[in-house]
Amino acid sequence: MKSKAYGTSFAALMGFCAMVVLTCTVRAEDAEAQKTENKVKPANPEIRRTWGSMKVGDWRQTHFTSPVSMDTLMNDVKIRQTVIANDGKVVKVKEVAKPPSGPAASFIHEYKFEQVIDTNYPTRDSDKVGSGEETVAAAGRQFKCKWAHYRFTMKMGEHAAHSNMKLWLSEDAPFDGLVKLELSVSNYEDGKPVGKSESILILTGFGP
Repeated sequence: MKSKAYGTSFAALMGFCAMVVLTCTVRAEDAEAQKTENKVKPANPEIRRTWGSMKVGDWRQTHFTSPVSMDTLMNDVKIRQTVIANDGKVVKVKEVAKPPSGPAASFIHEYKFEQVIDTNYPTRDSDKVGSGEETVAAAGRQFKCKWAHYRFTMKMGEHAAHSNMKLWLSEDAPFDGLVKLELSVSNYEDGKPVGKSESILILTGFGP
């Protein structure tokens, strides 16, 4: 299946996170006016690898868990991305998304050789509330990471939703440098908490 189909691929998971974040950021009446302002941007432009730098056989696996997805496949899914071709012009990456039970979904993505690996994690630079460095355990090793914390809030009458995202990236991690991503959304009514959900994406393996 080609990547034009928006199935449960890595890009689809990032789209899902973006949907949650932007839902908690943009009021309906302001959506049109804020399209440009709220456009998702790369979280860490310092990691500027191109797809052409990837070799055939390079792979990584991530694990995503979320209680808020309407798609049950996205509630708990492991995604393995493998570079299957690099002819100096186009790089092909195969993704296999596997839930705990049921069939796996498979996708083939094509990227230009000179294209920067830019996942466009759902963040906005203007909402950054913290950043720093931290060592994170993932995929059986320790990564020295740069992290960034983003906060989003939406209020509609007596209802409010607060979203927090924290992202860890490392030069030693494969592909775009992802090590870990955490997204939490807290809902309030009349100033009282009425629910909270947490989603986590973490690197679990890579090679060769």
